[in-house]
Amino acid sequence: MVNNKEKQSTFRKKLVANARAIIANQIGLPLGCLKMGARVEWLQEYEAISFPVFAAYNKESSSVPVGSERLDCSRDELRRHDAVLDELNSRYKEQVIDACFEIISRFDQGKK
Repeated sequence: MVNNKEKQSTFRKKLVANARAIIANQIGLPLGCLKMGARVEWLQEYEAISFPVFAAYNKESSSVPVGSERLDCSRDELRRHDAVLDELNSRYKEQVIDACFEIISRFDQGKK
């Protein structure tokens, strides 16, 4: 049986891994922020953390398809959605990157 400390550690590792993926551009901001929002929620069950930039980004991008949802869109639809995402990304990117560095600094258990 997995105890709460193990779950908390697993959630921290997933949070850090996603932060690294966002910084490294291995995942785009829309999907990265969506995943980060879920990971923050998971970890909030075990400790008090708050990274409101992800919730703010996700709220504003909630009407735009991300990830494989985009495959169901026409080219014209994607152009419209991308215009929205481009504007959101330009407004939020610096704050998201700052939050990702803070997450790594606070929660990376493998750091020296």
